[in-house]
Amino acid sequence: VSDLFQLLQVQLLGLALLADKLAVGDTVVVTGGGMLGRVSKLGESFITLEIANGVEIQVQRVAVAQVLPKGTFK
Repeated sequence: VSDLFQLLQVQLLGLALLADKLAVGDTVVVTGGGMLGRVSKLGESFITLEIANGVEIQVQRVAVAQVLPKGTFK
């Protein structure tokens, strides 16, 4: 059980570091449905994602599950 707890701590730390290093223009995947978008604005707790031309949504930074390579989202 303690090994599982340590693994979860490492994963949470990795996600926190990921959220801290986001930059405008990054292409990210958001948890809770796998939404894909490009970061257009950064706030302290929230980011704005462009999910289609002219369509933006706000999500919490901690909802970012993955940063994808440049050019993934066109």
